[in-house]
Amino acid sequence: MSPFLADTVCAIFNSSLRQGHVPKIWKQANDIPVPKIHPPKLVENDLRPIFLSATLSKILELFVGGWILEAVGHQLDNN
Repeated sequence: MSPFLADTVCAIFNSSLRQGHVPKIWKQANDIPVPKIHPPKLVENDLRPIFLSATLSKILELFVGGWILEAVGHQLDNN
């Protein structure tokens, strides 16, 4: 990430965590139909939905997921 954006993104992440609120736009995703076979014949069977979410949302999710795993990972069964 660009050093010019790092401070701003860090402030947004910290504010989101402090308030316990994720920006509404980060919860939205674009639904892209991807064909299973070419060319697709039936919409119901030959297309699968792929949901593209906001990059900043994914990055914050990675941070929070890592922290949670650090905190409770030792209590989880390896299986």
